[in-house]
Amino acid sequence: MQQPCKTCDRREQDFGGCRCQALLLAGDAAATDPVCSLAPLRLKVDAILAAVNLAPVPVGAGLAPPAADPLTQPAWLYRPNPS
Repeated sequence: MQQPCKTCDRREQDFGGCRCQALLLAGDAAATDPVCSLAPLRLKVDAILAAVNLAPVPVGAGLAPPAADPLTQPAWLYRPNPS
């Protein structure tokens, strides 16, 4: 287990986070879960969330029928992990 996980008080609860997210975003499954607020790559996750939350949603992109008015902002937001 790498730092900051190695000395984190939550390591017994989350076991260092998600290995899949670490592999996808850090390129190393043994890296700290980038979604953790203590992770060195957390700024990358925040940038991805900001881009997704600002991106327009194309009409008809989902399974629901198209809305009468075109959407310019998503009706939902990905919420960052509260610190």
